[in-house]
Amino acid sequence: KLDGERKPLQALAVPVPATAPPPVPEQQFACAPTLALAPAPVVAPPQAAVDAPRGYCKCWLPDAIFASGQDLNELIAGPGGAHFAHVLKKYPSVQLRVEGQASTAAPPAHRLHVVMSSEDSEVFESAAADVVDLVETVCDMVGEELGLSEVQVEELIQGIRAEKYFEAHGIRTPLPPVRPGGAAVVADVATPAMPPVPSVAPSVAPMEVEAPAPMPVV
Repeated sequence: KLDGERKPLQALAVPVPATAPPPVPEQQFACAPTLALAPAPVVAPPQAAVDAPRGYCKCWLPDAIFASGQDLNELIAGPGGAHFAHVLKKYPSVQLRVEGQASTAAPPAHRLHVVMSSEDSEVFESAAADVVDLVETVCDMVGEELGLSEVQVEELIQGIRAEKYFEAHGIRTPLPPVRPGGAAVVADVATPAMPPVPSVAPSVAPMEVEAPAPMPVV
């Protein structure tokens, strides 16, 4: 215009091209692979401890003792386990326990019995004899309770059944059984007597020889 006034310039909007962000490699967002943890190794006990031979002595009480009105488990182990404590004090390496039921309704192998076991072969036989003596003493006490005679108590003791064996590597080796008192049971087999052998040879009668007949003279 002639008046010399200037109009302000209007800013022109210039479109700016949209710039996409640079692609990010997929590896940056990829999850790290999960590592499988190996199971902890199981340490087996020493082979010598597993396969160590162990001796067992089992003493079954006679069935007639079940008529007792006392607690047979306590009668065997003693008040507060005193009887077992006496044996364990003498043989610290053995184990003692009472197993089975005091009833004839149970199978014979599952009836009341005492189990003694030990890995010490030097004390095994002595400990087994003491366990049998303990069971014998229990029979004496029950016999007195039931008013049995000495003969009946002896028959009760003879009814004790004992079994001994060694076990190693899962194999049992039977040992000679014991009767009450720890004596080994030996079968009394009569050996047939041999016929007597004569010390002097029998005499043989001499044979008679006839003389030849004389020849006729011609």
